[in-house]
Amino acid sequence: MYYNVRERKAAIMLTVFLCDDNRLIIEKYCALITQIAKNNQIEITLSTFESGESLVFHLSDSPNQADIIYLDILMGVQNGIDAARQLRNCGCKAEIVFLTTSEDFVYEAFDVTPVQYLVKDSTSASKFEQVFLRAVSLVKDKTTEMFLCESGTSRELLPLKSVT
Repeated sequence: MYYNVRERKAAIMLTVFLCDDNRLIIEKYCALITQIAKNNQIEITLSTFESGESLVFHLSDSPNQADIIYLDILMGVQNGIDAARQLRNCGCKAEIVFLTTSEDFVYEAFDVTPVQYLVKDSTSASKFEQVFLRAVSLVKDKTTEMFLCESGTSRELLPLKSVT
């Protein structure tokens, strides 16, 4: 049994990963994510990866390091859909946002339950911000879920994230 405990203005640090094989795209979206976080007073750490393989390797031992992952689809050897599948298979619960140039994989993307599928050149800054804030909200909901641990006569509420 678990309970969802809501705290007022619980300040949390979010970890955001951005994976794209194009350095210019990484720079553009790092600046956008950083500005949106600053404007909304959200503390983040932002890490970048230039391939699906490097992202999967980084998360393989500890799949829940990231809270939000922005993932390109059309990349070198391993595409973003395959990387997302591998991450989900190893237990990654991060909120995934596909950020790509192609609309061709939108239906396949839903197999890994992303927050959103964004097409780079067709997504306005305001839509990007809206999706980021929705992902942040989903992460915050996860951090407030609690597990009631009962042993004999003692009871303790533990953050569900620390139990899984």
